[in-house]
Amino acid sequence: MDRYLRGARLWPDGWTKLRVDFVPRLPEIKPVTDNYRPVLARFGFVSPVKDEWLHETLAVVDDRPASEVTGPELALFEGRLRERLGAVPPFTVTVGTAVAGRCGVLLDIAPEDEFQELRHQARDAVVEVFGEDADDYEDERPRISLAYGTALGDSRLLQSRLRSASGRRATLTVDGARLVEAVQDRKQHEIRWQELAFVPLGGAG
Repeated sequence: MDRYLRGARLWPDGWTKLRVDFVPRLPEIKPVTDNYRPVLARFGFVSPVKDEWLHETLAVVDDRPASEVTGPELALFEGRLRERLGAVPPFTVTVGTAVAGRCGVLLDIAPEDEFQELRHQARDAVVEVFGEDADDYEDERPRISLAYGTALGDSRLLQSRLRSASGRRATLTVDGARLVEAVQDRKQHEIRWQELAFVPLGGAG
């Protein structure tokens, strides 16, 4: 395990970024996260993500700080998101297995197909409004971060303990995404945000 907020993952000093995030409903995911938190508390090289900041990032305006996005650009971006995400029907996914990776602990999301389509629609909205250079977010498999690495540590031992605690699964409702202004807190090893808009999927109340 290594520190998550370092190197290319660090934003320039003073930056916040516009992002499109899926934020799970806390009552749905909490039984799973609570199941793993006692294990995470025993390892000093990870910082668990607080309940209110659990998320999976769908898209990022990556080439400029949020402060440089004008009011008209923000309104246009929200409008594009509403158009594109409004064409995606709500769906459900399963979350459960915790994986200790190179820089943190992640919860797998399955199946991936509908979630990846949601991500592609959000990223297309970024490109339509801000251009190709703005869309530089890594297109990895969808996962929800449960903890961020804060220092060097034994991922294999952590994975062994997580495996012993596994078995809980949860169904998550995916019926919208949140347009947020996110900030990195390097001291707290935390990513927080201010919500700017909730964008429902098509047919969602």
